[in-house]
Amino acid sequence: MNFGNPEKEEIMGQFAGVINGMIEACEILDYPSFQEMYLYIMKQMEKELIPLQ
Repeated sequence: MNFGNPEKEEIMGQFAGVINGMIEACEILDYPSFQEMYLYIMKQMEKELIPLQ
C-alpha cells in the first residue's frame, strides 16, 4: 500500500477505507484480522514481560 500524506483528510479517509475493507475481507474468508493479530501479539508480549523490581 502506498498512500500520500496522512495529515490530509482525504488521504486518511482512503487509508481507513482500505484497512476496513481488508478487515471485512478477512472476516468473510475466515482469516485472522489485523485487530485479532494485534491483540494476540500484545497478549503474548504481556506473558513474556518480566516485571522490574
